[in-house]
Order: sequence, then structure tokens, then C-alpha cells
Amino acid sequence: MEYKSARKILSENLEQLMKQNNVTQIELSEAIGVSQSTISNWIKELKYPRIGKVEELAEYFNVPKSRITERQDVKREEQDTIAA
Repeated sequence: MEYKSARKILSENLEQLMKQNNVTQIELSEAIGVSQSTISNWIKELKYPRIGKVEELAEYFNVPKSRITERQDVKREEQDTIAA
């Protein structure tokens, strides 16, 4: 499995959500109270938002925080738990 940084994951997820919802950087920046350059820096992987902004992004797109911060291209395998 290829390693992806937290910034890369957030960038990909944010771009995908913006595209799916037809939202511009300016619209998103106004909705969550940051500058357009802040959104641009997140997408360019130069900065990473604080948890409060991650929560606002999740609320804005109506998705769980994990949809913003976790890899979406990996299928999760369920692990069996064995009690001792």
C-alpha cells in the first residue's frame, strides 16, 4: 500500500468533495470563515487545517470527519477479534 501524507489525503478528499458538490474555493472559504488562499493552501498540501475547521468542512459537506481526513481509495478489511 502506497504511503500518503495527511496533507495529501485531505487535499484529494477536499478536491473530490468540492467537485461532487460543485463548490468553488471562494464559496467554501466564505462558508467556513477562512480566506480563499487558505483553501488553496490545503489543496496544494502546503497547510493542514485545525480540527475545528475539519469539523466545519465535514458539517458543510454533510459527511463524517473521516471522509475528509482518511484515505478513501483503500478498502477496509474487517478484522476478526479473538477473545483470549
